Amino acid sequence: FIREAAASVPIAIASGAQRHEIVDIIDSAGIGDLFSAIVASGDTAESKPSPAPYRLAFDRLCEASGRKLDRRRCVAIEDSRWGLESAQGAGLRLVGVTSSYPAHELVGAELIVGGLNTLTLAALDRLCAH
Repeated sequence: FIREAAASVPIAIASGAQRHEIVDIIDSAGIGDLFSAIVASGDTAESKPSPAPYRLAFDRLCEASGRKLDRRRCVAIEDSRWGLESAQGAGLRLVGVTSSYPAHELVGAELIVGGLNTLTLAALDRLCAH
């Protein structure tokens, strides 16, 4: 899904992990070059559930893509309620992934999936059309 998404739209990471941890993981998966922006722990004064990480990721994504993006057509894919709260505060659309918490704990998610392998760009397009 990440490869498919990156081929069509700019993508970013907003994480509470340390930058070196993020880079190690995405590089070892061979997808490090697919992300236009990365926001890691320490890049903002406040961490999730504050909207600051997602606001910064959105700003960096706009800058890196050279596009004026619409927040309501940008999707945050999250596995925790704190991440969903952060993304919602930044004005983004919300997809919850049940990899860490059950669906009923992913409060605010507009779409819930079991994993990225079940997510499609068509589903995200439908989500953003509403």
